[in-house]
Formats: sequence, C-alpha cells, structure tokens
Amino acid sequence: RRAAWPAHVLALGGYLLLTLLLTWPLAQNLTTAIPGDSFDGWQNYWNLWWIKLALVDRLTSPLFTDILYAPTGVGLYFHTLNPLNGLAALPVQLSGGLILAYNAVVLLSFVLGGYGMFLLARSVIGVRSWAANAAAFAAGMIYTFSPFHLAHLLGHMQVMSLQWLPFYILYLLRATAQSIGAQAP
Repeated sequence: RRAAWPAHVLALGGYLLLTLLLTWPLAQNLTTAIPGDSFDGWQNYWNLWWIKLALVDRLTSPLFTDILYAPTGVGLYFHTLNPLNGLAALPVQLSGGLILAYNAVVLLSFVLGGYGMFLLARSVIGVRSWAANAAAFAAGMIYTFSPFHLAHLLGHMQVMSLQWLPFYILYLLRATAQSIGAQAP
C-alpha cells in the first residue's frame, strides 16, 4: 500500500493540471467570474448562495424559501438546488466568497471525476503496474473530460456533478464482493 501513493499523487496532479488547462481561463478568474453562458450559471450561483443563507445565517431548511414568491414562499423540492454541491462549497464560500466557491465546485467536479474513474478502473483492472495505472489514468481522462462534461461547464452544475458516479460504483462493487465473500476489486 505504501508503494501506491505515488500513483495517486500523480493521478490527482495530472487531473488538476489537465482541468486547469481545459477550463482555461477559469483559473485566471477564480474570484472574479464564473464559467458559463450568462444564463443557468447564475441560477446555480443563487443555489450555492441560498444553501449558505439557509443553513448558516437562518438555520432553516434550504428546501423552502420565502425570498421567492413572497409573502407565501415556495418549496424547492423540485428545483435543481444541488444540496451536495452547496455543502461541499460551504467552507470555501465562508472563507473565500461565493464566486470562488462556485469555481471550486467546478474544478473539483473535473478533478474528482477523473480520480474516481481512475480508482474504479484501477480496481477493475486489478493488476498493479505502471501500465495498469496509465490505463486507469486514461479511463479517468476519457470520463472526466468527455464532451458531455465539458459542455455542461457552461452553467449546468446539477448535470456537471458526475464525479460521484465512479465512487458509488467502486464502493458498490466492494460492498457486493464483501457481502458474498469474494475478493473485492
């Protein structure tokens, strides 16, 4: 296990470098602008703002707001609120501001998407070698820098957040293998 850490560091560093390159000029504008087409990005910007306002400032459920459709308010159960992104962005938002938090979620989506697929592919391949790590890294690149993922960079944060899928599948496979007593991939 000790010998595995360089592969993980190289994979994370590679995905971060590629993310910065392929989302350029996002890195240049981390605290001044959000990526997008000036439409849906601002709705997701509001979503992150509302999660923080509801949970930190008002200590209330983020699934209802009285700010919209006043005075009665409206439920946000069918709204693309993205509570996981809101929670992930909360520490960054509290310390660095809302624009930085939005951009951090975007960058993490790409880096963690690639790394999650790297871990899943590495687990399925099963062999621990530089060639297997390179193949797993390529799988992560194909997954996280797919045209689908890059297209939704324009403001569809709820669709762009595909980084959780490889982690879910990886741990589902491990849990299933453990429950039947098989060797976990």
